[in-house]
Formats: sequence, C-alpha cells, structure tokens
Amino acid sequence: MLASRWIFRDLKELYIRLKHILDIIDENRYIQTAFLIDTVMFDDDELIIDDLFEFASDLHGCDETEEMIKEVADVLVDIYLDEIAKGNADAMLNLGALYYSGRGGVQDYHLACKYYEMAANLNCLQAIENLGYVYYYGRTGEVDYKKAYHYFVKSALCGSLQSLYKLGDMYRNGYYVDQDEHLAGQLYCQCYEKMSSDDVASI
Repeated sequence: MLASRWIFRDLKELYIRLKHILDIIDENRYIQTAFLIDTVMFDDDELIIDDLFEFASDLHGCDETEEMIKEVADVLVDIYLDEIAKGNADAMLNLGALYYSGRGGVQDYHLACKYYEMAANLNCLQAIENLGYVYYYGRTGEVDYKKAYHYFVKSALCGSLQSLYKLGDMYRNGYYVDQDEHLAGQLYCQCYEKMSSDDVASI
C-alpha cells in the first residue's frame, strides 16, 4: 500500500524531496516529470508553487505511459491526503485513480473504490462514473450490475456520455435490467447524437 509517512509542513521539506527525485530520475525516460519539477525549483532552496494540489495533479499526469517512480507516487499520496483532510473531492478522485491504475507501484481496487466513494459522496461526477466501472467489471471481487446501473444512471443524468453508452450495453446484454435491444439502440443513438469528435476516442 502507498502510505503517507509525512505531512507537508512547509515548502522547504517538499523542496528536499523534489530535489532528490531530480537526482535519481532518468530524465530521458521521464521528460515531463523532470521538466515540471525543474520549473518550480530555484537554486536558493526555494519552491514557487501557488497551489500544491494543482501541482500534484500536473505531476500525476506527467509521462503517463511510464510506471511512476515510487518517490513521485509518495509525494502525490502525501499531497492528496493533505487535501482530502480539507475535503477536496478532486484529491479523493485522483488518489482513487492512482490506486486504480497502479501507476504508483500499487494497484488496489478496494482503496480506489474507497476514495471514489468519498468523492462521489461530494457529488464528484467522474468518481460516480468510475464507481460504475468498478462494479460493472467486478474490480473489487465480484460483478455487481445493480450498483453499476445505479452509478451509470446517476452519472448519465448529469451528462456523462460514457455512462450513457454503458447503460446501452447493460440493456443490450440484459445485465441487471431486462434485455431490450431496442432501448439499447436508442441509448447508443442518443450518445452518438451528443458526441463531439473528441468524445468518440474516449468510449
């Protein structure tokens, strides 16, 4: 389990950790990560970071095709946990995503679900949709189409085309609901009609 052993007390301590990451990272492999860290560091042992959560989110998205190095994952976990203590739903979502993907070195669907549920309770739309996928594919042990349906409906009603599409799948296959290929087709058509070209690639 990725664990927080350290809470951010000041930027001086964060500087030390980020400097260590720059010292050990393969800058040819982790180009974006190295560049982002380098841009916030100064030679007089200072950092210029206006928003720690925004910085963490940007760092989280760097070099997405690579496995994240442990030291970066540890920094993200600490920042996210600090933000979660303040009630930041996006931090809950991001920490859930870190555990879901396993990019930080630990894939734990139960922890991912825990943080998604926390974010969903604060009406985070992406977390609600993610929970639909968790239960649709049985990530925490068993498939639960009833729960998947609940979350996909809730997300679709808030405008998620991905959730609308998955509801179409559920009606097409008769998962939890009565099989209804006509309704499935209607849902797919609704989804298609609302799609932009950017949405097509995400489904």
